[in-house]
Amino acid sequence: MRNAAMPWALAVVLWGMGQREIAAESPRKQPTPKAAARAAQLLSGVKAFQIDVLHYGTTDKPFYNLTLSVPWLTRVTEPPFHPLVLIDVDDARKIIGYLLDSGALDNAQEGESITPGHAPTTAYYVLNIRAEPKSWQKVVYQESLGWGLPMLDRLEGLRKALQGGAARKMDLLLGRLSGYRKTWQHEGPPQPTAMSAKPTGVIRSLKGWELYIWRQESSLYFSLLTGTTRVKNDEEIGRSAVQGIETIKSRLDQLMPGETIAIFGRRATGRPPRDAARTVAEYCRKVGLKAVQAAP
Repeated sequence: MRNAAMPWALAVVLWGMGQREIAAESPRKQPTPKAAARAAQLLSGVKAFQIDVLHYGTTDKPFYNLTLSVPWLTRVTEPPFHPLVLIDVDDARKIIGYLLDSGALDNAQEGESITPGHAPTTAYYVLNIRAEPKSWQKVVYQESLGWGLPMLDRLEGLRKALQGGAARKMDLLLGRLSGYRKTWQHEGPPQPTAMSAKPTGVIRSLKGWELYIWRQESSLYFSLLTGTTRVKNDEEIGRSAVQGIETIKSRLDQLMPGETIAIFGRRATGRPPRDAARTVAEYCRKVGLKAVQAAP
């Protein structure tokens, strides 16, 4: 019981830190077990913590990237429009607190699926989050922030968790985006036209995706994992589980059109609930994904 409770204990500390360090107009929700466990992982590897704020896509002017790292960065020269800033462990803890508080650790995919060579032409920002809980174990989480007001709000939220040189470099990144706020506010939320309904997900996996679906009591659970050649165990399937059809739809929205989704039950050898599998398959077709029923 002590080990199971530890991620929650660490998460509560970080969540409180986020509450104190980051001003908010609305009350925060307590972290989910998934986000708490991920925050605990990052905290245990905080001496190797690194976060990259990366811009992808073709635009009419360059936008800033930013890397904040606790360990020394091996690159000798700083690339144009990509400042590299060393931060200390306390700075990293504040950033982890923000990531927990903002929902990033719930939304992020495990592993690095977005790479420059696979990026679409539409503009967007991505958070790459890394740590090393043990010398032989690295964790990587990646979240696509999209492009628009929600992205800008998230980046400004991260800025509030920074100080010193990191804050100044983040101000450069945000300054490059400052002219877009009025435009996005004037435009308002996207209207459901044929153009805006076009899938805009950016995450891809070279081996496709595995979606596990099961019913527990009266609730539906979904776990979306990158495809591999091995059989997933119960622990890793459960660790990434989310509840509810609308939640998994938002995850599927982040995937690049054309990606393949193999649908399983609770285990690779099980069958998913028929109604839920049909709903997911129909939604995949709607957003340009290829859903396949995996044979048990």
